[in-house]
Amino acid sequence: MLVEQVPIKATLPIKPPVANVPAGVVERSARWLAEHAGCARDVAFHHIASVLGPEAAAHMGDALAPLAAWLNRKEPWVSRMAGEIEVLRPELAYDPDGVAALMASWWRHNNRTFLEYSVLRDLTKPHRLELRGFDEAFAALEPDRPIVAAGVHLGAFDLIGPFWVERLQRRWPLFGVYEPQPNQCRNLIAARLRRRNGFVCLPSGSGTARLVVKLVAEGRQSVGFMLDENLGDRVGFPLFGRPRPARSNLTRAIRLAQRHGAAVLPISCIRYQNAQLRADFGAPIFAGDFARNE
Repeated sequence: MLVEQVPIKATLPIKPPVANVPAGVVERSARWLAEHAGCARDVAFHHIASVLGPEAAAHMGDALAPLAAWLNRKEPWVSRMAGEIEVLRPELAYDPDGVAALMASWWRHNNRTFLEYSVLRDLTKPHRLELRGFDEAFAALEPDRPIVAAGVHLGAFDLIGPFWVERLQRRWPLFGVYEPQPNQCRNLIAARLRRRNGFVCLPSGSGTARLVVKLVAEGRQSVGFMLDENLGDRVGFPLFGRPRPARSNLTRAIRLAQRHGAAVLPISCIRYQNAQLRADFGAPIFAGDFARNE
């Protein structure tokens, strides 16, 4: 089976379940209005960014960061992030200004990630995207060996899809796996942009897990995973000395290498200022490398 044979329906996000649906008519109406108002806002920003271009998207993301932080100030995950910063950066445990500065930086990058999604193809141009380790990584790979492109949520991480389509798709046909978000409007915007960029991406789930194995094992297709996916109360990567979760993208990547001969290719994306980015390609990791380090 080949990527081109995957039906379009399989790439569309499943509508996420709505938790804690209000019982009253007024409360349900308020929820509906809030969701559709948010959708209209997201669609408007998407179209504005796509028309104005990468620099404008970057500046809009920076300018709107304080508003996004204020609107989400009461969300439990915001305070949890601040607490995690103090654990990861012990020197900031008694430095609230330092924690606030890191949180403000995160909001700027988060906003830019959303707004730059509309201009990902423009961000793959050589004058905007610096490549490191690219030639060395692909010189070590055979054209018929499937690849697990292993990324993390850094910079404009989704630009790897359109970049791969433009530069590598003929030799190493790649598809991606993504985790649908609770915001269905953003899911649909992302799905349409992926199709426009020619990048096939499948929503995570048991059906997709079986399809991934079939595409890699039988079709010798390559797949892109984000290793730091959300696993509920933790992320799948980095491990920080914890045992590797049995059900995680990291484990799936290793199994595809060990059972089907795939090479795991680490990729990360770093964001600079003014719509400038850098993609780092690590050395390919093969099945034997995992066997020696398990």
